[in-house]
Amino acid sequence: MPPVGYDFCSMNMYARLGSMLLKLDQIIAHSGLAFSGSEGVLLSFLFHGLFDEIADSQQGITVEMFECFVEYFQRHSYTFVSPNEIAHGLDSTGKYVLITFDDGYFSNVKALPVLEKHGIPAALFVSTDHVLEGKAFWWDVVERESLKRRVPQQQVNQVHESLRKLRTTDAEAFVRAEFGPRALRPLGDYDRPFTLPELREVAKHPLISLGNHTSNHDILTNYNATEIRAQIESAQEIIESIIGQAPNFIAYPNGEISDAVLEASRSAGMQFGLSVNPGRNRLPIEPGTLAAMKLKRFALTGDVAIEPQCRASRSMFSLYRAGYSVKKSLGSRFTVQPA
Repeated sequence: MPPVGYDFCSMNMYARLGSMLLKLDQIIAHSGLAFSGSEGVLLSFLFHGLFDEIADSQQGITVEMFECFVEYFQRHSYTFVSPNEIAHGLDSTGKYVLITFDDGYFSNVKALPVLEKHGIPAALFVSTDHVLEGKAFWWDVVERESLKRRVPQQQVNQVHESLRKLRTTDAEAFVRAEFGPRALRPLGDYDRPFTLPELREVAKHPLISLGNHTSNHDILTNYNATEIRAQIESAQEIIESIIGQAPNFIAYPNGEISDAVLEASRSAGMQFGLSVNPGRNRLPIEPGTLAAMKLKRFALTGDVAIEPQCRASRSMFSLYRAGYSVKKSLGSRFTVQPA
């Protein structure tokens, strides 16, 4: 793979700092002193695919880990809610959890037995072009092909960061040029999106909601205002054809948001938007407000015990979240790897 212009030393420094802050957060949360004021909060969690066994891919979350996450919050008296319940308003004294799956991986069906067992809802945010075309996601291809070539993970991270600055079609063109014209063909159920018939079927499930994730997993800040609106509206049309109504929730690919993205989202009928910024959402949440259009989400990772991560997400205090906010405000080009 061609070299890209990132500083390995800076990336390593920030990764070590992020890991240290996460460990400190878990110590703070374990003390129990940080849970005062936990009422009146919506916690949202981001997942991608689910695996039967531990995997070094995506977030690496197994079905067992997912159920551990659900059981943790049930033990602590949180109510799991759907996007529709949030849109209709939540009790401002309650404690709530929203489960979200991004991209539209077929492996999301592995969550259904857990959701049914516990009677809780979840939302799938779907990249509609991937469903319609049956293509793999470019980042999965980079990961799997780099593993075959034994490319150091630091270099793989650099390539990921570089490609995220491109339009999706350009990133996919790079992948095809580097790994072959059939590189975007999924290898199995773990890395493929839903087919359209499969998505129609899962959307009928009473515990499942569908949301907008753009037409082609387009990182919207890489596009102009007209293109942004077209990509959101295209996904709206497909999802409306599946469920009979256009969703009012969007999950921004890669969490990238700008004024143009917010304007286009609202114009397309969005009242709520999900970022990837970790943090708690204070209630009440008024539809269409800036807070509603920038809802925060936590992303758990499978290489650390689930319960400490859940405890840390409940905490009022977080050194890691403060550091993440500083990183975003500075526009730094590094990836913080969880401890």
